[in-house]
Formats: sequence, C-alpha cells, structure tokens
Amino acid sequence: IVYIVTLLTLLMEALFIYRPLVNRVKNTTRAFLRQLQFSDSVVDTSQALIIGLNKTGQVKLFNKHSEVLTGWQSSQIINEDFMAAFIPHHERDELTSVYQGIFSGEKATKLETTLTTKAGQDLTIEWSNTLLVDPETKAPSLLLATGLDVTQRKIHNEALQQALTESAQLGSRLQEEVAHAAILQKALLPEPDFKLPGIEGLAKLTTSTEVGGDYYDYYQVDGCHSVFLVGDVSGHGVASGTLVSAAKMAVHQLENLKEVDPARMLEHINESLLTASHESMFMTMVCFSVDSRNGLVKMANAGHVFPYIWIADEGEWCMIEAEGVPLGKVQTPDYEAIAFDLEVGDKLFVYTDGIIEEESPEGHPFGFERLENLLYSINDLTIADANKEMFTQLESHCLKPIFSDDVTVMMVEHTERVANIASPVLLSVEPSEEAKIIQLSGNDLLSGDTVIEDYLSRQHTIITCLESQINTLIPSMCQQGVRRVLLEDQAFLRDLGWSNLLNQLDITEGDDIDQWVKDPVLKKQWEFAHSDDKQKYLGYLSDVLSENSASLPEGFVDVVSMMADELIENSLYGAPRDRSANALFSKGDERIVASYEGVRLTIKQNDEIFGMSLTDNWGTLTPSTFLNRILLNTSEEGGMKAGVGGTGMYLMWRFSDYLQIRVLPNQKTQVTLLWSLKEKPKYDSNSSFQFLYHSELNETIAAVSAQDVEVAA
Repeated sequence: IVYIVTLLTLLMEALFIYRPLVNRVKNTTRAFLRQLQFSDSVVDTSQALIIGLNKTGQVKLFNKHSEVLTGWQSSQIINEDFMAAFIPHHERDELTSVYQGIFSGEKATKLETTLTTKAGQDLTIEWSNTLLVDPETKAPSLLLATGLDVTQRKIHNEALQQALTESAQLGSRLQEEVAHAAILQKALLPEPDFKLPGIEGLAKLTTSTEVGGDYYDYYQVDGCHSVFLVGDVSGHGVASGTLVSAAKMAVHQLENLKEVDPARMLEHINESLLTASHESMFMTMVCFSVDSRNGLVKMANAGHVFPYIWIADEGEWCMIEAEGVPLGKVQTPDYEAIAFDLEVGDKLFVYTDGIIEEESPEGHPFGFERLENLLYSINDLTIADANKEMFTQLESHCLKPIFSDDVTVMMVEHTERVANIASPVLLSVEPSEEAKIIQLSGNDLLSGDTVIEDYLSRQHTIITCLESQINTLIPSMCQQGVRRVLLEDQAFLRDLGWSNLLNQLDITEGDDIDQWVKDPVLKKQWEFAHSDDKQKYLGYLSDVLSENSASLPEGFVDVVSMMADELIENSLYGAPRDRSANALFSKGDERIVASYEGVRLTIKQNDEIFGMSLTDNWGTLTPSTFLNRILLNTSEEGGMKAGVGGTGMYLMWRFSDYLQIRVLPNQKTQVTLLWSLKEKPKYDSNSSFQFLYHSELNETIAAVSAQDVEVAA
C-alpha cells in the first residue's frame, strides 16, 4: 500500500509539477532559437559589413554583405587574420593599435580606413565598433566591427573640395585681375586738373565698382586748340572698362593725328569700339574743340546727356542741345558738329548721367532741376571749390559716399585768348624719289667730320658698314639718333633685296613678316588674351619647331624659343605705358590682355628664310630707348652688362640675322626677326637692324651721356 501510494504521489508530482517546468524549458529554448535565427537574419541581410573579431584579430563573424562587397566567402575568411586579409600595409599598425585599445577598455569610436577586396579594389569604409563581453566573466569576447562603404561619398567630397578650391582660386584670380584692370584704367586717365591753351579745367570721376564705365580725356593741338571729352559706357564693371580702354586707345591715336574736329573724332572712336564691343553694350560721348585764338567752339554728341554753358554776359546757364547715335552701335553714324562762340569767363559743364540718376533713400533722383540749381549756387566759386561742393551736395542727397552708378563731372573755363601760333615745322627735307634715302658709310660717321643736322630726317638716314665696324659705330649712332644700319658684307641682305631694305619706311600695310617670307611651308599665329597664355604658346611653339626640326639648323629651336620669350615679355609688360611713359604692369603680374592690345605672335618659314614677329597696338617703344639699350649692353667684347636693362633687345639683335622694328607711335609696334636657312647660322654675332619710326615730326634726339658712351666704347 505504501509503495502504491508513493508511486501515485510521484506520478501526481510529475503530472502537476515537472511537466509545466519541462514545457517552460521547451518554450524558452524555442524563443531563444527564434531570437538567434532573427539575429542571424538581421546580420546576414544587413546592407553593412558586420565582421566579428576576437582579441587576436581573427575573423569570427562575416555576414553576407561582407561576402558580396569583398568577394570572399565566409568559409574562406573565418579564423583568418583580419588585418592581413583586408587592410593595406600602411594602415595596419594604426588600426591594430586602435582595436587593441578597445579590448583594453578604451572607448570605441568611429574611424575610416581603406579595405582591399579580393579583386584588389580599394574601398573606403567607415567603421563603428562595439565590444561584446562574456555575461558571466565580464571579459571582452568579441569586437563587432560594422562598416559602411563610403567610397563614392569620399570621391564626391574630394571632387567638391577640389571644385571649391578651384573656385576660390578662380575668385582670387578674378579679384586680382579686376584690381589690375582698375589700376590700368586709373593709369589711362589723365590728371584731373588741366590747363590747355586758353582754358582751365577740372574733372572728377568716381566709380561704383572697382572698374568703371565713365571716361574723360583732353589734349591740345598746335598751341591754340584745346580738345576735351567725357564718355559713359552702358553699365559698369570689367566689361565696361574694356570699352573705356578701347576708347582711350582711339583718343591716343587722335592726339597723335592732331585731330580737332569733334565729328571726325567720334567717327574714329566709333570704329574702334565696334571691334571691341558687343551688341548689348555701347558708349555715349560728347567732344569739344576750343580754338582759343577766337573762342570758336565745335561740339559733337554721341547720345550723351546734354552739357551746359555758362554765358557770363547774360549770367545764365544754358543747356547745349545736340544729338547723335551712341558709339559702338552702327557702322556709319554720320556725326555732325555744331559751332558756337565762347567768351573769356564763360564756362562749360560736362557730366555723365550718374549724377542726375542718383536717388535719395526715399527713391527721389537728383534730377536736372536740382543740378541746375546747384550750378547757379556754385557759379562764383573756383572750379576746384565748385567741384568739391557738387559732390558734397550729391552725397547729402544720397546719404552715402559711394554711388550706385559711376559719376563724372568736368568744369572748364575759358580764361584767355591766345596768340596765333604757327603750326609746328614738319620735316625740313622732303626727299625726292631719286634721293629718298640719306645713305652714309660707316667711315663717314667714324671720321668725326660728319654731323647729321637736326633738320635731317632720321627716318630716312641709313648707315652702311662692315660687320667689324658696327660696335664702334653704335655710340655715334646713339648720339645722332640714327637707327638704321645695313651690313655690306652680310650675304643674307642680298637675299632680302637691298632696294627693298632701303625703302622699308614706305611699307606700313600688313605684317612685315609677310613681305619677307613668301610661299611659306609653315605658318602659325597665336593671339594673347591673358598673361598665362605665354607659357602655353611657348609650348606650342616648341612643339611646332620640334616637329619641323629636320629642316632647321642645330640649336635653332632653343634660340627661337628664347627670342619668343623675350618678345612676349616686352609686349605684355614693357609696351603698356601711360601718358607719362610709366609702365602699367609689373613684370610677372597675371593680367588680362585686352583684344584692343592686339598682342599676337607669328612664325613663318619657307625653304630659305625663317621669320618670327610679335605685334602689339601700344606703339610706345621709341628709337632712343632702343638705341640706348643696345649701347648699354654693348662692350668692346660684345657682351652684356649685368643689371643693365634692355638685354632682350640686345639678344634679338645678336641672335637674329636681321632685326626690324616698326613703330607707329601710340598705334602699333611690330618686331620682326629673320634667319637665313641657306647658311650655317652664326648665333651671337652682329647683324643688320632697322628701327622704322613713323612720325611726321622730326624726332628730338635724346642726349647720351659721355659716361654711357665710355661704358660702351
């Protein structure tokens, strides 16, 4: 009975106590298995690399995405060294140190490394690291490294940084170029206060940006005519500044031509602007010419705001109404000049529309009525005080010192009548066709008995001599202003044609290189838009010459490249000068080369001659400058003097077979170098040169000091 009762009791306990416990264990096990399967599924389906590493760096976990991304199967990589399998040599030490630090208790952080795939491709991976610990021992058991492929993001970021860097560099360069353009524009403007025959004037120009679109200028002719003008380009900024510079170049030419007709002046400037402007831009301008012998004024207007005249006898300011088409719009604008008289004490006021369009904070423009009232209120002041008061009132109206548009004002007063001054004497000698050239031998000049009188034309004077005499002749040539020398014993001159050489002053059309190098087998021309073009075009030149080196003498490529470098440097930095002959740019400055500067390098070659020329539209090189530079670089041994300027010109003469420089003052400079391909070249030797200076007036000969002559001779 006891046995049965005990057995029944055990059965009841098993039924009511142990069975629920077993069921609970089963349920817990099932839940754990489901959780494990879920975790494995999450790990395998994750779109991130999940790699588990033990303390020794062996791979213990490698998910499906890791297999896809790296190309390795889990079975191939489990228990392998993670660093050796995936991390490049140069990053292993650093990453190993980081992982060991995490196992030692340091805080896990994000880091970025390179990961090399099975195919050898390098990926950029961003890792997030989690340290798993044993729940019982609390000891680190597994480092779970979760990685995201950020290769494309890094490429894009690097590209973005590169773009930002280039953009910053471009912005900096543009700022520098704008600054250079502003310096150039300011240098091109004449002094604000001026005295011309019979008149005194004062101009003031303010720009709303670094480079403005307003312009003023003046010059005198024959001691009795005063020419002055004011212009305004539509808009402002660098583009407008380009038109201003083109107008300045045209006015420079007009001054050289001694033009006093305002209508013809506007027509000439219009032609220049048509080549430099585009359809959306134009320039207004008003030109005056005052004959101070009788007070006759001629004025022509190209769409500019009407100027004012103060009639002293009537005590009244009157607007001068004359119309015309703005410059740079049409090919044949057909300008007409009006004429009126100016009495001593009368004034002219010329301005740009910026002053009347400037608005107050409430939006009210300064306007014509306010301008006319201001003219009456300042009429008794001196020109300088009137100018100052005008800008004071404008600033007071706008409540700001910087205006939204360029503003220019010019006040001119007729102060006196001038005497009737005779026109300057032109060349005293007008050679006949039979005696067009004044030809002297080297012996004549060396004898000391021959002195070229001031009235004789240096343009038509040529020295013929032997090569051995030329160094001795240069001091005398420099003192007497002779800049054309032809060597009688230079065979190359016979190929060029002696008569043609003597009559070079008659040739002004086209490029000189075209007359010397006929039927070329090679012709290249490069036009400059920026100073950076120098290195680029020198590279092009070297490539072209190297490809054609079989037809060129030994060492010729290096000589031509060196000469081209000197030519380009002179046109970029030596030629651009202001009215006072000061250089506008420092050597090596990065700068825009405007289209109106016309800087271009040309090479031509036929079977007998190789030629190179460089042209610019500045026309600032003078014979005296050229001769003095040759003199200062010439010694008895024919060498160069250290620290002496003009070495480039000296080298061009010594390294070419014939050097020709043609200058139309303030219009064009063209330097042409020729080499004979028929004979073996003699580099660094004396050769013939001609400096052709197209001036209708006899040039004043620049004195050469005895010390300079002693240095050379």
